[in-house]
Formats: sequence, structure tokens, C-alpha cells
Amino acid sequence: MIICKDNLKLSPKTAHEESLPNLSSSFDDVRNLSEIYLYSEKLPTELVFHFYVEDVLAGQISLKSIRWFNRKAELMFFLKEAFRGQGFGSKMLEMILEHVFKTMNFHRLEAEVYDYNIAAQHLLQKAGFTEEGRLREAKFFQGKYHDILCYGLLGREYVKSKR
Repeated sequence: MIICKDNLKLSPKTAHEESLPNLSSSFDDVRNLSEIYLYSEKLPTELVFHFYVEDVLAGQISLKSIRWFNRKAELMFFLKEAFRGQGFGSKMLEMILEHVFKTMNFHRLEAEVYDYNIAAQHLLQKAGFTEEGRLREAKFFQGKYHDILCYGLLGREYVKSKR
């Protein structure tokens, strides 16, 4: 798809064309871009962990959109229905929070939750996350638009809550 207006054009980058960091060698040109353009080695942008209860796969928790320089990531989690309501969600979340903030030395975690997922909202709030914003009617589900709630937790807030 090519988008044209007046004498301007947007066209998809092809595999053989230069990528953005190679268009300029000046730091001033790229300093306002995402950090992924600033480091040379490919660092992982996600880490996915399976959560087991007595060797049975009960869920998954992931760090997505990891920004290593900014020391932050987006948190995503899922627990199978058979394991819900028994405290496993809190345990799984506590395990990843301790690892992220104490071992990986991250500064911030973010999470998005749909407005109809009350259990996930309570889980995040119980863990110390703060609701930071709302994406209005950003999720279409079962014939209706729903809000996405944006949560954040800073490392210093996590450490403070664990004293």
C-alpha cells in the first residue's frame, strides 16, 4: 500500500532498503526515537514464563515491550480457570515482581486490563499497581466497545510495599 498526498508519499519499507538507524549517523537525529534504535545488539523484547502448580501448567506471565535502557516492560498474565480464586494469581505476580525489581533492577512495570476483567484489576491493585489512565472504548469484545485501564508500578513503590 502506498499513501500519496500532494508531492508526499508513504510506502512500506522493503527488505533490501536501509532501516531508520542507518539513514543517519548523527545521534541528534535518532535520540528521540525508541531506544531499540540506539543499541547495536538485539536484546530480547519479551520474556515469557510458564507458571506451574505441582508440575501442572497453570498459567503464563510475560514481560513484553522490554526497554532495557529505560528499565521497563509491559506485564501480561493469564491463569487457567481451574487455578483461579485460590491465590495462585497473587503468587505468580509476586514471583515475577520480585524477580523484575530485585534481580533485573527494573524501574517500572506497566499493565493493561479490560474494564470487564474485575479480577485482574483487583490483582494488580493488591500488588501495588496504580491506575494511571484509561483508553476509552479501545477494545471491541462481544459486540461492544470497552475501556482499557492502564496501570503502572515503580520499583521504589514495590520495595516500599514489601517492608
